[in-house]
Amino acid sequence: MKRVRLDQALVAKKLFDNVAAAQLAIDERKITVNGSIAVSHGYMVAPGDELLVIVAPKYVSRGGLKLEAAIREFAIDLSEKRVLDVGASTGGFTDCALQHGARQVVALDIGKNLLHEKLARDPRVVVIENTNGREIKRLVKKGDKIFGPRFDVATVDLSFISAREVLPAVKSAIKDDGILVLLVKPQFEATKAESDRGGGVIVDSVVHSRVNDEMTEFVRQMGCEIMGVIESPIHGHDGNREFLLVAKCARVAS
Repeated sequence: MKRVRLDQALVAKKLFDNVAAAQLAIDERKITVNGSIAVSHGYMVAPGDELLVIVAPKYVSRGGLKLEAAIREFAIDLSEKRVLDVGASTGGFTDCALQHGARQVVALDIGKNLLHEKLARDPRVVVIENTNGREIKRLVKKGDKIFGPRFDVATVDLSFISAREVLPAVKSAIKDDGILVLLVKPQFEATKAESDRGGGVIVDSVVHSRVNDEMTEFVRQMGCEIMGVIESPIHGHDGNREFLLVAKCARVAS
């Protein structure tokens, strides 16, 4: 069978609209031939060769896809909003918020040097490290320059502790009618026995439902209006099902 140039083959397979676009992708090392990075426009490929386009991740971590699902489902408008990202870690939620128009994101985490360097350099991002989420209420009360002005939206993604330990403090930082987006992780909200039963992986849908009901009631008792709960399209690293709870919150007395 006749071999053809790689750039022409990419167009013939409808991977690109034209040769120029295909060549640019080759120059950017975004094309593989049989698993190897292609470096030449004119590399001759056979009909049976596997041609793949390497797609760059949309966000710095998979967390961005989780927040994106909530933004779409509940039509959350982040344009020109100030966002507090609690448990920012690598910054998937932060990245997603910025790509959806956030004016500023305060990325808070108890750890250090976790945020992706792209975000750490971004002037729209304020990095708060070595800080427990419980400290937020104290910072709000003392009129801290970052936490004094309350936030339009707060996102919460925590591991190894129950979100209930931090949510009241987070809520104190949200504006009247501001939005709370909570990633519910049943493995950290269920009982130890339930979590241990699956080696840290919760597979029982009854437990999932109970945890979601409990978290929904907890957030409601804080004075928030529940907008809804959806399952995250992306599972946790251990295969755990996770859920996104979205609520509109009224301000609490300070």
